[in-house]
Amino acid sequence: MNEPSVDVAPRVRARERVVVHVDSLMARFVGALAVFCAACWLIALLAHNYRHEDWQAAGRLSWSLTMLAAVALIARGIFLGRPVTAMHAAAAALFLVAGLGLHVLSFDLAGEMLIAGSGLVLMWPTSSHPRPGALPRVWALINATSEDPLAPFAMQADKCYHFSAAGTAALAYRTRLGFAVVAGDPIGEESQFPELVADFAALCHARGWRIAVLACSERRLSLWTDPAVPGRSLRAVPIGRDVVIDVPNFAMVGRKFRNLRQAVKRTHNAGITTEIVAEQELDDNQRAELTEMLLASPKGRAPTAASA
Repeated sequence: MNEPSVDVAPRVRARERVVVHVDSLMARFVGALAVFCAACWLIALLAHNYRHEDWQAAGRLSWSLTMLAAVALIARGIFLGRPVTAMHAAAAALFLVAGLGLHVLSFDLAGEMLIAGSGLVLMWPTSSHPRPGALPRVWALINATSEDPLAPFAMQADKCYHFSAAGTAALAYRTRLGFAVVAGDPIGEESQFPELVADFAALCHARGWRIAVLACSERRLSLWTDPAVPGRSLRAVPIGRDVVIDVPNFAMVGRKFRNLRQAVKRTHNAGITTEIVAEQELDDNQRAELTEMLLASPKGRAPTAASA
């Protein structure tokens, strides 16, 4: 059966439906104004405390600190552009009611922590969900990708995928604590990569995710370092390179290859031979043998790019 050529967005669950969008200058202005007013109120309260020692300052100060913490957490979420879903609103309301209830029961500290935490819960970052059903489409794009040894790692079942409008390119990512972590380079049709990255950046901006790219190749850095694409220019941090051997000109001579020569000699003495076979050319016996070896390893049943 042929796969559709365009991406179909997964159905949004009722609890994940966005009820408040905060991605606007007005929302950020309101958030900043709220924090400023709360801070001014706290300063005024402290100043008043020095003049009236019998004014129950302790209770008012704790409430003011609680409100300041809650407002600051909400303002931080607004500045990060995080939307408020129905689940966020319900959870924040539950925290608020529970905090007020504990305060009435004289559990002041626990109640104030819950009330302050309601601001954190309200603006908690949304997350994405893995789409294992998209793996056949991803595999087709991997086959169409050249010179990318990390492309098969997009086949991990716990990854999420963002496809181009035509469905001819995609990138794999996961979300953690407000970060959309892209794994490797985009796969598929190379000409679609700039549009794909720009569209993904817009998606992250709408959901309040900050972008991080892991294992980006040097030739794809320009996709992410353009300030006009992700909204801000990402900084490249080199963490290593793939080892590439020039087979025709490689020779195990010299002192620096001494350990390698000894290792090769030990494999020859043990009767071990090496054969390089393309995955598509494996026969049934070889597949069965490799599968048995994989399942016998301690983490062999965990999904990996090699086992996918």
